Amino acid sequence: MSLRMNLYGFRLASLVDGLGSGNPDVLDAARSLLSKSLSDEADLVSAQAWLETLVCTGYPVKYGAPAPHTSENGGLIVSHSETETHAFVAWALMQATAGPDLLDLSEVSSVYTIDAITTLYDESRACGFLKSRDCSVDFITSLSSLQSGTPLFGDEFRSDWSFYSILENRRLTSVIPVMAAACRFERIIPDYLPPEVKSSMRARLSDQGRSFADEFSRWLGEIRDSGLDAFLMWW
Repeated sequence: MSLRMNLYGFRLASLVDGLGSGNPDVLDAARSLLSKSLSDEADLVSAQAWLETLVCTGYPVKYGAPAPHTSENGGLIVSHSETETHAFVAWALMQATAGPDLLDLSEVSSVYTIDAITTLYDESRACGFLKSRDCSVDFITSLSSLQSGTPLFGDEFRSDWSFYSILENRRLTSVIPVMAAACRFERIIPDYLPPEVKSSMRARLSDQGRSFADEFSRWLGEIRDSGLDAFLMWW
């Protein structure tokens, strides 16, 4: 079963400020969300312990840091992974620290699965948009981030059924107009090509792809215009 989109507007800075704060209100709110979302007792115990570490002790934020590189001796890279437990804690902490600024679009966005992002990327590549002058590196990297996740504390995700992605407000400002351009884009297919070749070439996004991109960019625009960052929980 494909992971469903749960989209929120939040303030990344508020989440970071909550780390190591010892704020009892944040702890209580996040604990309540975890208790309602994790039915397995062992998972809940692990999640509560990680939450307390983040709020009471703090933990370095790796979000946006460069990927680890091979050392001079050529040894294996040491990588720290986040699992679905860490994903749910980040999701709960995101809401607990957002307060009244939280923009909850999870219900309306959950009609789409992560397959919609994959399809948007595949169709944008197939019709030639990704290589066009209307596309941008930010758009390509954002789609990649949405598909693979953007862990706050680890180097990668190792999860079978949930992870999260973050798009900062400045990234939203860059990506939204490019997504609109993708909806308008249509490649000119040369007339001299054989009919069987022309029929196999995609000229533009499918109706379904354009519909998703249009609705998704509208939600992201609402988050951007509120001065917030986007948090997508896939589960």
